[in-house]
Amino acid sequence: MRAWQHLDWQVGDEYGSVNENGQPVKRKASPGQVINWHHQATDMAAKALKAELELAGDDPTSRMAGSIESLSEAEADARLKELLTILNETRSDQSG
Repeated sequence: MRAWQHLDWQVGDEYGSVNENGQPVKRKASPGQVINWHHQATDMAAKALKAELELAGDDPTSRMAGSIESLSEAEADARLKELLTILNETRSDQSG
């Protein structure tokens, strides 16, 4: 939610702050501040989406683990043999 709020800032928008004496003041957003806020917002949004996918089990690592778990031992052995054959063929092509 906070990330989306940061993305709404535009140059010249007023925001509340506190001066060195602790007094509330109104300031206007500068281009540098808006760029910084947008950068922080996109970073926060990306991290939030990644965490959401991980919790749902829909990230690449979880999907790969689920695929490996679903293989039977015989299927895993067959896949391993296929991969070793491909690896050996690649090595022989490179050396020959």
